[in-house]
Amino acid sequence: MHHGNLIHPLVEEVLANALTMVNQSAADELNQINAVTQISNQMKKEGDMKKSILQNNENDTEERGSFNDLQQARCHWIQLDKLDLQLKVIQSTIAYVIENFESMRLLWSFGKNYEKEKLYNDQRFHDYCTCFQTALKMIMEFVDEPRDMCKLIRNIGARHFFYNVMCKSMMTALCEVATDDMNEKQMQCWHAFFDEIQKAFNDGLANQRQNYLQKCMSKKEMKILKTIWRQIQTKYMKEDGNLTKCNALMYEALQYHCEKIPKTKKYIRKLKEIAHQSIDAVDKIIDAYDSTCGLAELNDRFDSYCYLCCTLGESPRTLWIAFNTGFANIITTKVDEDRIWVKQIWCKIARILEQVIKEFIVSNLCNKQKLEWNEI
Repeated sequence: MHHGNLIHPLVEEVLANALTMVNQSAADELNQINAVTQISNQMKKEGDMKKSILQNNENDTEERGSFNDLQQARCHWIQLDKLDLQLKVIQSTIAYVIENFESMRLLWSFGKNYEKEKLYNDQRFHDYCTCFQTALKMIMEFVDEPRDMCKLIRNIGARHFFYNVMCKSMMTALCEVATDDMNEKQMQCWHAFFDEIQKAFNDGLANQRQNYLQKCMSKKEMKILKTIWRQIQTKYMKEDGNLTKCNALMYEALQYHCEKIPKTKKYIRKLKEIAHQSIDAVDKIIDAYDSTCGLAELNDRFDSYCYLCCTLGESPRTLWIAFNTGFANIITTKVDEDRIWVKQIWCKIARILEQVIKEFIVSNLCNKQKLEWNEI
């Protein structure tokens, strides 16, 4: 089947919008720095901030002996800045994550360049590392204000800016880049710093996921979705006696957007199964909706589906584009309602599936579960 025949005018519009977002993925990662900066500036206005540790370090280095572990870690971080080693530590951290935690490659636009030479030549990698460096500097500024620091970290975590594997990876990078500095006491200080921030980051991530799934669809939208989906199912059943055509349209979209070349028989079987389960997912989403909690309890219903999606080795963003295309093809000529309104609702379904897959990746990363990437 020629891919040109796949694209209907409505689908072209959905696809164009989706591809625009992909082309801007590096810019999206770079723009995270703006969001983090705004959070920091707002918090600084809310209360009186103490002088920066950099000034204290320059004016009275003898006070270091009285600093707590978090402050001592900050002093070391400032030393690394003076030696132009901060960015090197962060680059080594992200490179370590990508090399050793394969599932993380799916979350970043530069993740597939896991060979170091390619990774370090990828501008998106450098942009992300710069953002991460800025975020960490802001966190360090709040070390003397634990409550404000916790609030800032939660906000950063809510933007999928930090994951548990960062702590171990950054400790490894610090020991490699600043070998002479990382004595037992210094390692203790960094461990204390990471222990302090990790819980707040995880809270921020969890809150973002729950808030999104709870509020992503209104009661009215869910009612319309249910009506439209029943209408679509009825029309396909009348024409073909089953929903095989729906599965085929979703499969074509997945095949069109997923990049693995050549596509092995096993890979094609997985695509077909994902297409089938993606159609079934609509019923699960409708059934899971609660008027009070929204879709907050949705994640547990999709573990096997998310696992299968992850074994493709494609990013959640790529799958989201494919879902958008597939759903757009499925609803074409099958709905009576206003198409723009319908398209918006089905885009949300694709986004929900993307978020559930992201949640699966992050939560299983925390549990140290290995995904079978190489069996394709």
